Amino acid sequence: MFPTQGFTEIVFCAVTSNEQVKGYGTHLMNHLKEYHIKHNILYFLTYADEYAIGYFKKQGFSKDIKVPKSRYLGYIKDYEGATLMECELNPRIPYTELSHIIKKQKEIIKKLIERRQAQIRKVYPGLTCFKEGVRQIPVECIPGIRETGWKPSCKEKGKEIKDPDQLYNMLKNLLAQIKTEEIFCTYY
Repeated sequence: MFPTQGFTEIVFCAVTSNEQVKGYGTHLMNHLKEYHIKHNILYFLTYADEYAIGYFKKQGFSKDIKVPKSRYLGYIKDYEGATLMECELNPRIPYTELSHIIKKQKEIIKKLIERRQAQIRKVYPGLTCFKEGVRQIPVECIPGIRETGWKPSCKEKGKEIKDPDQLYNMLKNLLAQIKTEEIFCTYY
């Protein structure tokens, strides 16, 4: 730890291979980050060998060094064949709670996706207005269309098919494809 220089060097960080991917390295690093934030040291520097670069990237380290070279030159050893990496700590991030927060966010996103898919899969009754002689209706009048997230845009207005017969043929072909599930399989 070099408090006057505003950084700490991670000299050696290893987790035995049979204990890797269990979260011990992340747990240790997150506690180390919190400790350093309390002591107002907001940068870690480390030299990572080719096998450790992936781990350090997952911990927020980058090959882009923001600490001026003058602050660490003469303080840390330059290792041959290793890559200098830096981690800038953010005092607003609760690092020891980060794994739990991310897990909770993933659960929320999964539930939102499931809820959205349930809305999209809702089956609406067919339109009856065409039996009464109506040739066309605005897309936004189709029940359920807005629930899918569809919104009119300038681009779509430019591509709008003006000829009702051309639209009829296009939709007829689309319906035939849907019935054979070619399109359904493409999207699900």
